[in-house]
Amino acid sequence: MTEADLIFVDSAGKNYLIRDVLGAGDCALLVLLHNPNFHAPVSGADGLRTAIVAFARGEHRDQCSSVYSLVGERNTLSFDSYVSQVLQQGFWVGTVFFIWVTMCYGIEIRSHYFNANRIPEFSSTCDFLRKHLPDVFADVPNDRTPVHVFFHHYRDMKRCKPTMYTHFSNLIPIPHLSQANQTLNIEVELEVKPWWTKVDNVNGYDCSLKEVKAQKGKGKLSKIERKKLNEALTFHYLKNCDDGVKVYMEMAKRLGEAQQKEAALVAELNIDVNDLDIGLSACSTMVIVPETDMTRSRRVTDFYDRRSWLQRATIIFLFLHPKIGAENSADTSAFTGVKENTLLCWLYQKKMIAGWLDLVAAMDAGTAIAALPAPVQDLFSHVDPGSTVCVKKYRKKIEASCDQRKIIFKGGKVRIKFVLH
Repeated sequence: MTEADLIFVDSAGKNYLIRDVLGAGDCALLVLLHNPNFHAPVSGADGLRTAIVAFARGEHRDQCSSVYSLVGERNTLSFDSYVSQVLQQGFWVGTVFFIWVTMCYGIEIRSHYFNANRIPEFSSTCDFLRKHLPDVFADVPNDRTPVHVFFHHYRDMKRCKPTMYTHFSNLIPIPHLSQANQTLNIEVELEVKPWWTKVDNVNGYDCSLKEVKAQKGKGKLSKIERKKLNEALTFHYLKNCDDGVKVYMEMAKRLGEAQQKEAALVAELNIDVNDLDIGLSACSTMVIVPETDMTRSRRVTDFYDRRSWLQRATIIFLFLHPKIGAENSADTSAFTGVKENTLLCWLYQKKMIAGWLDLVAAMDAGTAIAALPAPVQDLFSHVDPGSTVCVKKYRKKIEASCDQRKIIFKGGKVRIKFVLH
């Protein structure tokens, strides 16, 4: 072992020498065949494929099929189709194949990997069998040395995205580790750090200092020198800005305090936790609650009032309903309190339509009428509270605005361009 060799440290603090193997779909088989702790009467990847497929199709077929259905490695393939493809040279295999190998030869396989938080973990085939198929696990010998493999992204071991892990490498246990060897764990930590934290000197400016100052007066700097100074100031700002750790700690503390207060309040009021959960789940359904004061608007300035989108949607629903407003802007303005010009603006401006369209489509007459004053509600007692309105033409208007063609005439040449609103 040399200083250039890469070392992996697992979750238990044990050291392993990483030995990569060829890809091309056979990496999972090669890491087993090249591991000194794997002993099987096979020669080559094709021989191992044939032996495991024969085992899966034999008297242990039902158990192997259960493993395949539990892992769900390829949900689009049936068990027989998957087994047939395992025989093909270069077909990628993983967890299911490893579990079948353990069932066939009694050798535990541990797949080590970095999780999304860059912490080393491992999954064991014996742990899987112990949990899901205890009868099968009882037949597996427990006196054999496990085979350790490393699951990672192809050609990039430092990349910590478990969903992109596609390659296996071999892990050889080593008893001691000298300080001179660089571990993969340290390189992973350095790799995920933001790029600006790795830079100390930019364009001759030391960004590690408390402050970056111009080498001469700003008025004497040329355009290129000023650009270099601004670049150094940007790097300095990024290096010294908060990375979110302090905010995370503060929010975690607040969350803990809030949970304690909630627990104390529940105990004080003698509220059953199960009843509380039922109440919360019953309230989780989205319901549009009307605002009873339809004419109320929020004061923005002395000359401009702004209603909420729910208020606007309620008024527009009443305008569109054939038995309430009947698309008569004057009548709708009279019993809702909105100006007629304002209502027409909501109906014809595309940016306004996009704001109320979905709310109106989800509303019914009972919800909209409930927002009117009590004396006005009596005028529409004959209206079916479950009736809705059609907003198809407004939806088409929004969709058409995204693909509108405009012909432009310029001195004898006509060209077409798309106008996006």
